[in-house]
Amino acid sequence: GERLLVVLIPDQFQVNDELWSDLMERAVAPSNYDRDYPQKAIAEYCTARGIRLLDLLPALRRGEAKGRTYHLRDTHWNARGNRIAGESIGRWVWERVTPKDGEPF
Repeated sequence: GERLLVVLIPDQFQVNDELWSDLMERAVAPSNYDRDYPQKAIAEYCTARGIRLLDLLPALRRGEAKGRTYHLRDTHWNARGNRIAGESIGRWVWERVTPKDGEPF
């Protein structure tokens, strides 16, 4: 319903250009891969159903340009990635979600 919020968390290969390049060098047919496909497919699904969505990919890519956002050889965010995600989620919720009639979220 209207209270559902989907936060789309990208995989490390979508954020880290060096990792993506390494993966595509090993791929048999690199042109068959769309790095942003998961975001596109889930965004289309959510939009068609009126589900609010926050995609963290753009924020994490911007952050990655200034330093790593994931732990080395790990699929989890490091402190920098967690900060970027937390700030993005907090800002998004603050700007878009308001309780109705004093109800909590």
